[in-house]
Order: sequence, then structure tokens, then C-alpha cells
Amino acid sequence: MRAAFVAAFPGYLESVVAGSGIDPDRCRARIEAAVREFDARFEDFAVPFADQRASPMQVVRDVVERFAAWCVEDGVVSAEVFPVGEPASSAALGEEAWRAHLRWGMAKADAVTGAGETDPGPVRPSAVVIAERDVRDLLVAALEGCGYAPVAVRNPAGLADLDVRPRLGVVDRRHGAATDLVGRLAADGVFVVVFGANVTDVDQTALRAAGADRVVERDRFVADPCRYVATVV
Repeated sequence: MRAAFVAAFPGYLESVVAGSGIDPDRCRARIEAAVREFDARFEDFAVPFADQRASPMQVVRDVVERFAAWCVEDGVVSAEVFPVGEPASSAALGEEAWRAHLRWGMAKADAVTGAGETDPGPVRPSAVVIAERDVRDLLVAALEGCGYAPVAVRNPAGLADLDVRPRLGVVDRRHGAATDLVGRLAADGVFVVVFGANVTDVDQTALRAAGADRVVERDRFVADPCRYVATVV
């Protein structure tokens, strides 16, 4: 992951500066300094997951914020060029970085769930996951780490085969029957989280009208599912 993120970071900074109409070469020294800091910060991910104090995207946003402050201080760009909290997801760094981020998330989920195998603890609330193949296994593993007993289904008919009514439903907006799935789950009193890329205000309104309790940007959700579902455990 470190190599993929570090390789993509200069291009991301250049694109943001260029998008404001400024020649990135005017910030070249600052870009190089930001990349060095970024690379150093990613050394933190060489330790066990339990010892990692920040997520990869927290590091990205921290360094981008510092870079923005440097550029504003130099009088090269205005503060508005760098909105707070950007980039929203690792997808902004490109496909390779995004895939590396997903692999990191899967490895973290495996580590978290593996640590608790010797003590199953109390009965876990049921969760159902309806997601495309590229994130399905990751989300199932991650929700186990969040304290759920998740099961994946592929279509509305699969909901009828569940042994117990789930307390949580996670729906991938890419699914062809996403709206129908949201409606069926919501009708049964299930807390529903929908995730998807490039969700517009119109999409948000439609999904919430169908019964979704939360609509989350795909990469934010995949990177940290517990943040969006833990409150209903």
C-alpha cells in the first residue's frame, strides 16, 4: 500500500493545483516536501494493526492539509482550492492506490476477526450484505470485526432464506435491485446502509425515500464500515 499511495500522491497534488489554474511547477518544492513527509508517515503502517494510530486516508488528508497551508502561505493559491476533508476517498489517488487500500482493509479485518476467535463472546446481531464481488468478502469480514454475524445474499429472493431477521442491512448501490432491496429491508425494520460511488443529492433523496437510514460514499464505507454501523450494534 505504501508504494502505491506514495507513487500516486505527487500526481494528486499536481492535479489539485492545476485544477485551480496554477502551474504545479510553482509549488514544485512544496510538492516534493509533502511527498517526503507522506512517505515517512506511511512507515507507521509497518507495525501490527493494533498499533496503527491512524487510517491511510487520515494520513493523506493530514499531509494534504499541511501542503495546502504551505501553498497558501507562499501566496501561490487561495485556501478555497483545498476543501477541508479532501480527498474524500482513496479513489482520488487512482485505481492502484484504491485497490491497495482495499487489500489493507481486508488484511485489517482478517486480523481483527482472527484475534477474537478463541472467545466468541455474546450472541451477535445478524447482518445481511448485498454487494458486488469486488467488495463482498471484505465487507463480510469487516462486519464480523464490528461485532455482527454477517451473511451475504445476492438478490431479493435470498432475503427470504435467512434464518433470522437481520438487524443491519448493507446494500451496494451498484446492485440492479438496490432500491427494491432497501425497501424490503426497511419494511422489516432493518437498519439499512447503502454505499456507492458518486452519489448525488438526487440519489440520496431517492434512496432515503426507499428506506435507507444512511447513504455513504463507497470508499469511505469500505475503508471503515464500523464507523457507519457500530451505533446500531
